[in-house]
Amino acid sequence: MIFSRITKKRQSNIVNLLDIAIVAWGLYELFGITVKPGFYWERSRRMQLTRARLGDRNATIVYLVFALVLVGFGLWSLFLRGG
Repeated sequence: MIFSRITKKRQSNIVNLLDIAIVAWGLYELFGITVKPGFYWERSRRMQLTRARLGDRNATIVYLVFALVLVGFGLWSLFLRGG
């Protein structure tokens, strides 16, 4: 296992950084969905493909749920799990 030689304190710090990254990713997704800047909404291949398949409204709902799950999991892991 990758953490076998790392001390518990250092392992906890790495996990906290990963939790912060998950929250930041979720906030980025929330920003992109709510503000809909051109770099996210119109020029992103991933978003163009999703919008073509699902439509604008359903793509917004899917990504909103995804962003809320990311932020919720990250905050739960960071504060409530005791990590």
